[in-house]
Amino acid sequence: PGVRQHFRNSDKFNFDSHCEWLSKKINSYNAYIFVLTDELRPVGLVRLDRREMDGNPWEVSILISPESQGKGYGKAGLRLLRDNVPYFPFIAEVKAENTSSVKIFTSCGYTKKGDYYHLAPLSSNPNPIREFKIGNRTIGDGHPTYVIAEIGINHEGNLGWCEEMVRQAHKGGADAIKLQTIDADENYVEGTESHKIFKDAGLTMDETDKVFRLANSLGMDAFTTCGDEKSLIAVDRLGPAFHKISSGLVTNLPIIKKISKLGKPVLISTGMTNMEELDEAVQLLLSENVPFGIFQCTSKYPTPFNELGLSRIRMMAERYGVPVGLSDHSEGVMAAGYAVTSGATLIEKHFSFDVKREGFDHKISLDENGLRQMVEGIRLAEDMMIGKAESRIELLGDQRKKFLRCLVARKKISPGETLTSDNVTIKRPLPDKRGLEPRYFELVLGKKVRCELAPNDPIRSEDLRD
Repeated sequence: PGVRQHFRNSDKFNFDSHCEWLSKKINSYNAYIFVLTDELRPVGLVRLDRREMDGNPWEVSILISPESQGKGYGKAGLRLLRDNVPYFPFIAEVKAENTSSVKIFTSCGYTKKGDYYHLAPLSSNPNPIREFKIGNRTIGDGHPTYVIAEIGINHEGNLGWCEEMVRQAHKGGADAIKLQTIDADENYVEGTESHKIFKDAGLTMDETDKVFRLANSLGMDAFTTCGDEKSLIAVDRLGPAFHKISSGLVTNLPIIKKISKLGKPVLISTGMTNMEELDEAVQLLLSENVPFGIFQCTSKYPTPFNELGLSRIRMMAERYGVPVGLSDHSEGVMAAGYAVTSGATLIEKHFSFDVKREGFDHKISLDENGLRQMVEGIRLAEDMMIGKAESRIELLGDQRKKFLRCLVARKKISPGETLTSDNVTIKRPLPDKRGLEPRYFELVLGKKVRCELAPNDPIRSEDLRD
């Protein structure tokens, strides 16, 4: 049957030609095809094609099968693409008269610019905040991963236990400790599980101040999550390094607005929010020009490895232009290193004095030894990623001279003789007898040599006549 190629070209072409075109797309680095399914039933596809224009954007095309149209699959496909594929910017060419497509693209954040609808990272406006400083530490790409031991309320309201955990977190290699400062009556309806847990597990402000001072005296930063304005103002007077917006607070725009006006860096977790909700919170923080970082997070305790969503780290870094990390609720220490190789610049992990203890967050936490292992894994991951290509090449200088091929004489070449593919070849040379790089092979053909060359002698630029 005939197949319509594209709305720009309504010509028909046969099935074999279509299969040839599809094969090229599938095998191209400049195109991606995502099949949309509903309970394994194909309902459409989303295609990305790299366009050769300013910014090298990816053009989005979407096709929904006739029997599946009008059921929301188009919008769902665009949102999945936007939220999970870290390629920006996206553009789409949509006919003005195709009002349903215009509505779908605009509802997913695309805006009309010239002939195209654009979806660019929010970092494009205003300027991105790629890094920010906390004391003498810098958080962002190219700097050591910032490690946070989240004590939360694992102290169970006991100041002595909390202070001991601070000391253990320091020994384990943490850069900061985090608490939770929650007034149960202000945050949870009585009778909820959260109200019951937090009601008798808090520290007073004086106790929180002592914990902050202890952490600072050990060279660590200290901060806490507050869920209500009264606690927020009281904690802010203690001089926390950050203010933290937990996953459960991302939709609480009033408290985020108050936090953003306090002038301290902000960390925000994303464990149970969709991209529209996160966009709102981020835009609010951007409007106040406050430095902030984002945690990829999955609010499951423990989080299965296949639900950690590490690919979203780089996606959010590109989308928002800020440092992104992982708030890790998985078991063990393995996820942190993988997160660093996925672009994480911050790692937050629950911390306890007894990981076998019942209740609270003890069983999904690390103790001092576990934290130390995690930090060692993070630093190892950083070492594996270190090094720009130039410095790596410098380290391999001797190996390059020894193993990389170069141009040599295939056989004896007399003075004045013309170089041809018959008398020039490419081999691994003897030490300190390097010729021209292989990329010059075709350029030297047809040139004459100044001097006699024996078999396997290197062919150098000075051996050639002008």
